[in-house]
Amino acid sequence: MLRFQTMMVCGLLLFLSYIAPIYGEIGEAEIRFLTDGVEGIAPTGVPGPLCVFGKNAAPILAGKEGNSLAPLLAAAKFGKGRVIAFGHGGYLSKELLTQKYGSKRLVSNIVRWLAAGNQSPRIAVVGSPELADFIATLGYEGQKLDSLTDPKAAGQFQILVMDCAHLPMNQIERISKFVSNGGGLCTASLGWGWLQVSGKTDLKTEHTGNLLLSPMGIVWTDGYLGTTLKKDGVDLYAVSTDIPLKFINVTESIIAVDAHEKGTKKLTPNEIAQAIATIERGIRSIPARQSSVLAPLKQYVDREVIPTEKNKIRKNLMIADVLAVTLQTERYLNRQRTNGIPRDGILFLPAGNDFPGSVPNDAKTVSQKIKIDTKIPAWHSTGLYAAPGSTVTVKLPKDFSVPKNSTLSVRIGCHRDKLWGKDEWKRFPEITIEIPCRDETTKIVNPFGGLVYIVVPRNFDKGEITVQISGCIEAPLFVFGKTKIDDWKKVIRNAPAPWGELASDRVILSLPSQHLRELDDPDAVMEFWNKVLDDDAELCGSPVKRERPERIVCDRQISAGSLHSGYPVMTHMDAGKEFINLHNHPEKGWGFYHEFGHNHQSGDWTFDGTVEVTVNLFTLYNLKQFGIKRESAHLQQKTEQRTKKRDKYFAAGSPFDQWKSDPFLALIMYSDIIDEFGWEPFKAVFREYRELKKEERPKNDDKKRDQWLIRLSRQLGKNLGPYFDRWGIPVSQTAKNAVKELPEWLPY
Repeated sequence: MLRFQTMMVCGLLLFLSYIAPIYGEIGEAEIRFLTDGVEGIAPTGVPGPLCVFGKNAAPILAGKEGNSLAPLLAAAKFGKGRVIAFGHGGYLSKELLTQKYGSKRLVSNIVRWLAAGNQSPRIAVVGSPELADFIATLGYEGQKLDSLTDPKAAGQFQILVMDCAHLPMNQIERISKFVSNGGGLCTASLGWGWLQVSGKTDLKTEHTGNLLLSPMGIVWTDGYLGTTLKKDGVDLYAVSTDIPLKFINVTESIIAVDAHEKGTKKLTPNEIAQAIATIERGIRSIPARQSSVLAPLKQYVDREVIPTEKNKIRKNLMIADVLAVTLQTERYLNRQRTNGIPRDGILFLPAGNDFPGSVPNDAKTVSQKIKIDTKIPAWHSTGLYAAPGSTVTVKLPKDFSVPKNSTLSVRIGCHRDKLWGKDEWKRFPEITIEIPCRDETTKIVNPFGGLVYIVVPRNFDKGEITVQISGCIEAPLFVFGKTKIDDWKKVIRNAPAPWGELASDRVILSLPSQHLRELDDPDAVMEFWNKVLDDDAELCGSPVKRERPERIVCDRQISAGSLHSGYPVMTHMDAGKEFINLHNHPEKGWGFYHEFGHNHQSGDWTFDGTVEVTVNLFTLYNLKQFGIKRESAHLQQKTEQRTKKRDKYFAAGSPFDQWKSDPFLALIMYSDIIDEFGWEPFKAVFREYRELKKEERPKNDDKKRDQWLIRLSRQLGKNLGPYFDRWGIPVSQTAKNAVKELPEWLPY
């Protein structure tokens, strides 16, 4: 067997002089050992957070989740063994080894810590030959395995390195015993990525890595982690933070908050905010079999809390209310369900009558047959509403076969934004539920109520089916081209539900019924919105006939900004009236055009610094199609403002970093071309990009800028190389040479 290099031996002996016992807690000295010589590590992909709890587990590195920190790297002791876990599988690949900051040293520290005094451990690396090769350079004997079922795995090894995201169920007990008996495990996974690709919905009970590590005090959770430090232009997850790592451990945070509430040890506002964020993550992430960790919080479970616009829950001031809301939300979301009904959960919450809202006492429940075209994916509106706490029953056709891995779902609620990262809550942070229809009959309860949808997965296409939905009340639903105006005015708009919808095959608007009951001409409204979406499709070169309609929903509180893109586009309650009045005032639609523009952007022609720039090409095009001068739609679009901003930028030497950080400055570069040549060259270029083969698409920002210069120059019939230089946009000489035969265009 290979031996440590001399320096490694000295480092290990130094470590052994202060190492804590194998059983018990991870001390600060061990955390310092693991991070010794490591200033931080760079991202690999978009890592997700871990949840760390118990006395035998500790966060080692953290990233930003909203305004708080969450673990990226954690360590734990279990029995006689040790565990290291990362929040992204890429940290067990060659990416970790090629990063500039700290990565190689970190791997070395981890291996030595997992070895726990064994100077010659044998290490099995599953699925990452590059990592195995690197470990060998540290003086260890590494064994490369394709999987745990590899025949070579039958040999003895002391440290196992593997991604646990898709660990076979029958291997969980084996690995658990391996660690308990003194083995070292280095593993990684990605919570949000697993949710996207696995087809499963519950990290607590279905993620095999969590089933393995939860008894050890570590689980993977949903969400994204941002970096905490920028060094030499490189974003890093830094070792040091202003908040002690103990406030990123659920158990330590519960102890600290309890002491604060009792007045025995006061926390600073920052410490309170961090501790509460950590406890929230624990409540949402710790599996039931480790629920004793959360037992000290039971005093808050039955506390009645109704967050409102006026009576917001402020996290760093209203600890008891925050804990009550979090505990109640997790209980109502209880995934341990029998046919959609929580086995041990909350069926009704008073806050549901406040938002989304109560239903009239005399509202009659109905049972209706709803036709669903399964060629169209995503949410299908039903025109039905579930009262808070009511049981909704969905029956599929008797002869309908339910696929095992892809099935219809029933959803209650359109307000899908999760508010866990916000500093205050104006409503409960999670108020919608979606349950797969695994059987012919599915029952579902949402304590908050909401509009009822049948959700169809992509590529499902079982033709048109009829489902029967009962236990709901009727909601206003206008379908463009189908609903008769007379029926709308006399009956449909007066349906008793507090929320309703205007729908077409392009877009669906969800808003309070009070606005719909005053609407006499829904056709005009939908014609306006159809045009917005058709114009977006025309500009980017996508088919006008969409795979499924876009959606926009107004909400009391959303996860980001005054609006944000996605499915659905989310905006605030005061936008409800704007939805149905914009056809009279299209110049006021900048924000809506912008967010739908995001839904049509392509990463192929959107490079770093232009996410908030190329989106506004759609905004400007919408305005143009409505005959609106952009100067009247936004202050930053006034001619004098644009000229002043451009001249000041050129006078400063056209610094690219400034261009990337100022979307309205960068937009001038695009709009000046449009003013000279019109929109057709842009349409043509966007069509080109849509038709590219996978191998032709730009793979990085340098390639994106180069292709944009070449493709747009050729469509214009002009050499834009000097124009790009004037604006300080870096492109390669190869790209410039590709268009040098064209006549130069430089308007300034």
